[in-house]
Amino acid sequence: MAASDSPKDTGRSSSDVLTAFVKEEPNLDYTVDAKSDLVCRNLPNGQRSCIKVHLDQKEMFSVMQKLDFFCSLPIDPTQTYLECRKI
Repeated sequence: MAASDSPKDTGRSSSDVLTAFVKEEPNLDYTVDAKSDLVCRNLPNGQRSCIKVHLDQKEMFSVMQKLDFFCSLPIDPTQTYLECRKI
């Protein structure tokens, strides 16, 4: 898993950074973990690509909805991240 703090995105809001990240690969599935500020996409080769965004879970959920993703909690009740799929 590769995570970037997005220093190259200086001057852009966190929601803009998240939007740009998702638009790079809009047909992949994403996980949104507000506890760690990470949004990850599941790549076809089984790896994950992640970015750190400074948004709370409600804000991350809102951005993903605006991008036409359906987000839900995983089946495992001990997990608190969101799984998001394009609708």
